[in-house]
Amino acid sequence: MGLIAARRYSSCMHGSTSAAASGRVAHLVDRRPTVSPERLVAQLTPPPTFADVSFATYRPDPFQPTQAAAVAACQEFCRQAVQRRAGRRNLLGRRVVLPGVGLYLDGGFGVGKTHLLAS
Repeated sequence: MGLIAARRYSSCMHGSTSAAASGRVAHLVDRRPTVSPERLVAQLTPPPTFADVSFATYRPDPFQPTQAAAVAACQEFCRQAVQRRAGRRNLLGRRVVLPGVGLYLDGGFGVGKTHLLAS
């Protein structure tokens, strides 16, 4: 198994001085980390291990009927998203902004939420 690169957070830690250098005890509440919106959005992607997944490759547990229901809900959500994207246009040919919708997936570790998201 390969090594996982550690993320370096020192570049995003602002507004604090080194407690060790000043001789005082460091307190977590004294830290004021900031992350730029661009960095935050750039990191909101599934890991590369999910690059080739699809709804067809998801295998729901037959003893957990909610997993099969989640696949169906995700497929329907995507179908509706395509229709919404092709939505109406106004008189100037611009797309009409439709109200936002979303899908919430809840479950324990390793049940396939990221697989479905990446699909």
